[in-house]
Parts: sequence; structure tokens; C-alpha cells
Amino acid sequence: MRRPAYQIPVLFVVVMVVFGPLCTHQFLDYDDAINIYANVEVTNFSPSNLLRFWQRPYINLYIPVTYNFWSLLTALSGYLPAGAPGQPNPYLFHSFNLLVHLSSATAVLLILDRLFKDKWAAWAGALLFAIHPVQVEAVAWATGLKDVLSGLFALLAVWQYVVYVRSGAEGGGRCLKRHYVLATLFFLLALLSKPGTVVTPLIILVISYLLLDRRRVTIFFEMLPWLMLTVPVIWVTQLAQAEPDHVFVPSLWQRLLVSGDTFSFYLYKLVWPLSLGPDYGRTPQLVLGHGWIYFTGLLPYAALVALLCKATRPLLAAVGVFVVTLLPVAGVMPFVFQQISTVADRYLYLAMLGPALGLAWLLSKCRARAVWGLALVALTLFGLKSMLQVPHWQDPLAFYEQALRVNPRSWTSYNNLGNLKADMGQPEEAVAAYEKAVAVDPDYADAYNNLGVTRARLGQQEEAINAFRRALELNPYFVDAYINLADLFKGSGQGEKAIELYQWAISAEPSSLKAYRSLCALYHEFHNNSEAAACYNKLLELEPGSAETYNNLGTVYKDLNRDAEAVDAYRQALSIRPESAEVYNNLGFLYAAEHKYLLAIPLYEKAVEFFPSHPKPMHNLGLTYEALGRHEEAIAWLQKAIVADGSFAPAFNDLSRIYLAMKQFGLAVEYADRARELGLMDQEQLRAVAPYRGPK
Repeated sequence: MRRPAYQIPVLFVVVMVVFGPLCTHQFLDYDDAINIYANVEVTNFSPSNLLRFWQRPYINLYIPVTYNFWSLLTALSGYLPAGAPGQPNPYLFHSFNLLVHLSSATAVLLILDRLFKDKWAAWAGALLFAIHPVQVEAVAWATGLKDVLSGLFALLAVWQYVVYVRSGAEGGGRCLKRHYVLATLFFLLALLSKPGTVVTPLIILVISYLLLDRRRVTIFFEMLPWLMLTVPVIWVTQLAQAEPDHVFVPSLWQRLLVSGDTFSFYLYKLVWPLSLGPDYGRTPQLVLGHGWIYFTGLLPYAALVALLCKATRPLLAAVGVFVVTLLPVAGVMPFVFQQISTVADRYLYLAMLGPALGLAWLLSKCRARAVWGLALVALTLFGLKSMLQVPHWQDPLAFYEQALRVNPRSWTSYNNLGNLKADMGQPEEAVAAYEKAVAVDPDYADAYNNLGVTRARLGQQEEAINAFRRALELNPYFVDAYINLADLFKGSGQGEKAIELYQWAISAEPSSLKAYRSLCALYHEFHNNSEAAACYNKLLELEPGSAETYNNLGTVYKDLNRDAEAVDAYRQALSIRPESAEVYNNLGFLYAAEHKYLLAIPLYEKAVEFFPSHPKPMHNLGLTYEALGRHEEAIAWLQKAIVADGSFAPAFNDLSRIYLAMKQFGLAVEYADRARELGLMDQEQLRAVAPYRGPK
């Protein structure tokens, strides 16, 4: 097998110079949270969680290989310094993206070298693939791993297929099966990394027919197993895709115009890659609402007809690879992201094999210095533009500012910028961003909900209520808006309204754990303990492994004087989370209330063992020993509670009582006064120690 010798390290160096700074970038809340650092199935690394991604789609996508890589990276991140609090180290994820991209560029180099047998022409084509500015989004975005990883496996499949064909033509029959099997395996991995690589057999069909002179019948039988592999993936993907709400679906002829406009846009960005961003706002409604759609929408079809009439086979292959790769996201078939934009840079990742192929063919045929010089100048300019583009992805603030520079009507960017400003403690700026989001898109329920949350934090209750109600008008099944509005009423003392809204949230989403938790807690707070018990039991049907819910249920049963059931609930909580200090303390308190002090003491001691800095279990131990008449031990534990928390007034007050009973009047007065200074006004104890105060 021929391999370029010097071209690969030179390619690596150039790509590292262009993309290297992204290794120190932060995560973005632009899908990085939901996919990676806030995804408990990724962050809680375990074989069962790895397997779970193979058993079902996650967030409307079946990409188990990608999720398994994210899980492994999260586990490895545990050996590195943490990123933001509670997050894995983002540097590892970005560095891995870059490593995968370097591997993809190498695969492109090997493909082009095999096709054109010119190492430096292949290197130029691979460099175009690697450093073109449209590649920045997929490489610099942690969530973009699904694009670069699936792209790598697809490119490896193409490479191994080309080797398979070339080896057969050159008489290397011994390894033919191995290369075909490897190509098939890589294709399967590509499908399981992102379903969009379903077009890989079409890429091979174009290359094989136009560049490898393969017979159509032979290609069909070689690709038949691959086409069979795509069937279950397409089926699972279609089942997983949620039906988008309020989506404009054009007629067929309009979709053909939208698709043509998509290719016009991409061709423009290939030649003139300025003003790149994550959201171009190029929706079907936008492009169909302008007269220029008849130019941008029809131009690619006219150009394709001209190419079919006059173009050479290699040029047709380059165009064909580019076109077939983009077909699933060109707009002929509606897809969810079209609500935001039909076009996106990341869709070009694998498609850039087409332009790379075209450049390598041109340079392999034309040795003129002017042509090579022009190509190197263009590559240099592309690299410089990519270097300027990379910092726009370094952190959320830089990201959203660039997104809004490119598309000032990006309602999603305004909303996400509002979320960022709210997290930064800038609520007024957050409100301004949310208001811009709903000004651009008056039907954007999420932005109204976020606006309500922020106005509530600012104490603007009426405005917050109006925002939540508007969100619910737009989406009557918006569970978070119901819960947030209920929380607002609960905070203002309107508990009955809050209960009604929590119930509405549950009717909108019967499996909403958040709504059930809030409703159960509110029932308990209002001493509606029978309703609270029923609520917590329903919640346990939804999350049977929740120690917290069993603990809360035990407390409700205790308040209902159903002590046996309370003990069972607490014991269930401890079987799930044996290190829970709160549950040990609650169970000990229950036994102490029944005067079962000797059962309570070891439970309180367990609570102290698991939470040695909290004064409550120490205080409870002191009270238990006091009830047993063991004053010295009671005093020792109460003193420990004070050491743990010098502002814990109940411990001072109870020490005063014990010292008074032991006729140590000076200490009794001293501790009573200290409790009063800390805000505990026990009038009975203050009267009891009053006779023992010295003269003022």
C-alpha cells in the first residue's frame, strides 16, 4: 500500500497551527450541556449507561458510538483538573475533536493519493478539506464530534473501498476481502455515529463509476450489503425524530427551489467564506419570501445540466460527491433544524471531500506554476480565515456575539444569550435579550418562559406572570412554564393556585418528576399529609430508586402517626443510599419520639459519621442522652454541636437547661444568654435562669 511520506506530518503541522488554540476552549450551552456535561447518562460512567445508548435513541437521535465516546472522554476527564464546577474538563473533548479531524484529513490524503497517484496534489486537496473555514464549526464545537467522528468513519470506508478496488486492479488479490470487510465495518460505525452518513454508498458509487471505471452491476452488488445496513438505521432514526411544532412545510416545487438555494449558498461560502456562524436564519419561509429565490434556486440546476454536458469525469465526480453528501439536508426532505436554518456549516464536513477531490485532480493534471501558486494562495487565505474563526467558539459569550453579528435576527441566539447573562448575574441584560428574542419570533414559548423566570428574580411579579401565561398560550403542554408559574404563586402565598398549576403540569406530562416533587412538597408544607403521602407514592412509581422520595415519604408518615410505615420508608431510603446522614437522623428522631432511645442513639451516631460537620445529629444525640439521664454525655454531644456550628442556638439553650438541672447556675445563665444573642428567645428558660443572675 502506497502512503505519502512527508505529506502527512506537514499536513498535521499546518492543521495544528490553524486549529490548535481550540484545545483550550470551554463548553458551550449550545447543545454541549444536553449532550455532554449535563447528561447524567454520559457523566455517570458505567457499562450499563454505555449499553443504554445502544438500546434506544437519545434526544431524538440514535448515535450510540458518539455517545459512548463522550462517556469514555468524561471518564478520562476524571483524571484531569475539572472544568467549570460540576463539569468534566472541556480541553479533553476539544482536543479529541481535533485528533479525529486530523485523522479525517489523513484519510482524505490517502484517498486522493490512491485516486490520482500524485502525493502533493493529494496533500493540497486534503489541506483544503482540513483548513477550510466551513470546517471550524464541526471541529471547534464539542457536540460537533458527531459530525467529525461519523465523517472519519465514512472517509475510512471510502479509503478502504478504493484500496480494495485498486488492489484488485493491481493484482493484489490476497487482501481484497479484508479491505472490503474493513470498509463495511467503517461504514457501519459511521452510521452509528450519525445517521447522515447513510449517503456513503452514494459517495462510493460516484467515485467508483466515474473514477475507478467500475461496472454498474458490480457496484450494485458490492453496495447491496451496505444498503441493507442502512434500512434499520433509517427506520430507527425516523421513529426517534419528534414531529416539529409549527413547522412550515413547502410544496414539492418550493422544496426544490429551497434545495437549489441551499447549494447556491454553500457554493458561495466555499469560494467566499466570510461571516460564518452557527445560525444563518435561512429558513424556507425566508428564501421563498424573496424574488431572488428564482435565481439562487434555479442556478445550481442549470449549472448541473451544463456540467453533465461538458465536464470531465473527475470534475463530475467532485461535484457528485459534494451533491450526494448534502442531499439529506438540502431541503428536499424537511428536517427539524429547518425551523432555524436549512443551511449550516457542519453539514459540509463530509461534503468537503468533493472540493478536495476537485482540487487534487486539477493540480495532478496541471503543473503550471501559476495554478499551483494560486492554489497555495487560496489555501493560505482559507487557513488565515479559519484561524480568525476559531476564537468565536472559545466560550459562550464570544459564540453568541458572533452568532448575532452574522444573523441579527437569530431568536435562538438572543434566548441563549439571555440565559448566559442570567447565569452571569446580569438579569437586566438577560431581560433585554429575551425581549429581543420574542420581538423576532413572537411565538417563541421558551423565551417567554425564560423571561418570566428572570422577571420573577427581579421581583417583577406581574410581568413574570404575564410572560409565563404567554408561554402557556403558545404551548399548552409547556411543563416548565406551569411549574415556574406555580412556584411564583407559591412564593407569594397563593398555595391553592400553585397546587392547581402543578396538577396541570402533571396532566400535560404525567411522567414529570419535577412537577410531582413540587406538588408533593407543597402538600406537605400545607399539612395536607394524606395527599402528600399519595403524591409521594405516585412519585415512587415513576422513580422507584429515589432515596430522597422515600425519605420524604417517611417524614409524611411520621406526621400522620403511621410510624411503622415511616420506619419502612426510611429503611428503603437507606437500602438505596446507605450513606444518607439525613435519613439516619430522621429515623433516629422517630425512635426517640417513641422513647426508643437505645435504638435512636446508633442511628444518630451513623448520621454524625456520614456528616461530621452538621450540628443537628449531635444535638439530637445530646437530647437523647439527656432523656436517659446521662447528663455528662449529653453535655459532651451538645458541645460538639457548638464546635461544628458556633451559631447553632438550640445547642446553647439546651446546655443551659441541663446546667440548670445540675445546679451549675453560672453556666446555665451564660448559655441561655448566648442562645438569646443568636436569636433563640426561649422565655421560659430565660425566666428560669433569671434568679441566678448576679447584680447589674
